[in-house]
Amino acid sequence: MGCDIHCYVQYKNKNEGDGWWSDFGGRIPPGRNYAMFGVLAGVRVHFPPKHFDPKGVLPIEKQSWTVRDDLYLVITEDGKGHHEATLEDAKRWSRESQLIKNEEGKPIRVLHPDWHSHSWMTTEEYEKALKWYKEYAKIDGITGGIPFEYKVILRLMKILEKNGKNDVLLVFWFDN
Repeated sequence: MGCDIHCYVQYKNKNEGDGWWSDFGGRIPPGRNYAMFGVLAGVRVHFPPKHFDPKGVLPIEKQSWTVRDDLYLVITEDGKGHHEATLEDAKRWSRESQLIKNEEGKPIRVLHPDWHSHSWMTTEEYEKALKWYKEYAKIDGITGGIPFEYKVILRLMKILEKNGKNDVLLVFWFDN
């Protein structure tokens, strides 16, 4: 069974106060790279010499709508639709803290039970992760350097920062 990354680049204008977080183009599929997964979050390979530990689920107030839609299942009566679950299943799968409730306290979403090792990184952290990957690749005999897709993500994050105008985060988690 393989493992894939769910990856999003989010940004928010610093001058808009409590403005919404947006994502750039939805889920970005940078490709299955277990050595990179190990550096980003210690996933799928023995721990590389330098790696980041997962930070957990990004607080909901910092999630773009697209991230939220992928991260959680919607709780419905029958749970039969795409990306849906029943309340019974939601309670069986998760802790109370993984349920999102509406204003009346009714559970409306649950963290997807198949997603794991949730984390996020600033541009600086992600750039450091790519440097660590490059070091790890040399030790582990991985050829080709940093994969192109992962380099593009860093470039995108730097462009979105616009000389400090935006806050930018790489949000990701894994599935198996």
